[in-house]
Amino acid sequence: MEKMSEYEDYAELKAKDTKDSVMRKAGEYKDYDAEKAKEMKDTAEEKASEYKDYAAEKAKETKDMVVQETDAAADKMPELKDDAAARAQEAEQRALESGEMA
Repeated sequence: MEKMSEYEDYAELKAKDTKDSVMRKAGEYKDYDAEKAKEMKDTAEEKASEYKDYAAEKAKETKDMVVQETDAAADKMPELKDDAAARAQEAEQRALESGEMA
């Protein structure tokens, strides 16, 4: 299966080489090169657009994740504040009780 793929790749390469040679020999290289340059430009623009879209999507995902994490932290803040106050009160109570026993 790999050998067949290698032969196909080789045949495709040779066919392309032959096409390139014939086009240049026929005096059409100028048009051919212009066409290839346009194809390369179009491909580059397409890839740039895809990367731009991908980057925008990832930026939105990151922003959404940060908002969710921030909201989760903000939602938990009163609970943490109450817990800290309760612990402080317990510590104060223990300190008073220790002082009474001494």
